[in-house]
Amino acid sequence: MALNRQEKAAVIEEITGQLASAQAVVVAEYRGLSVESVTQLRKDARAAGVYLRVLKNTLAKRAIAGTAFEGLSSKMAGPLITVSVLIPLQPPKCWSISRTQTTSSF
Repeated sequence: MALNRQEKAAVIEEITGQLASAQAVVVAEYRGLSVESVTQLRKDARAAGVYLRVLKNTLAKRAIAGTAFEGLSSKMAGPLITVSVLIPLQPPKCWSISRTQTTSSF
């Protein structure tokens, strides 16, 4: 089901709010990961206090515009996971399982 304009605005507002307090943002392609791997990544990210979201690139680019992370928008192409963290060292902990299951490097 597609999001309507109000729902899209709410998503953009949510992401912009997350980015306002983020110490780091990571944009990673998840192509080649199994559904089970992405599900486990989401679970591990939640447990580590990491905000992880799969978004349409258009919404992510709109949310990131005007923030300190705006430079990432040129890198947003393909199926991406957008991650924002309050503590920069958290993502590698939760990504360790996924890195072993794909040939792509983060």
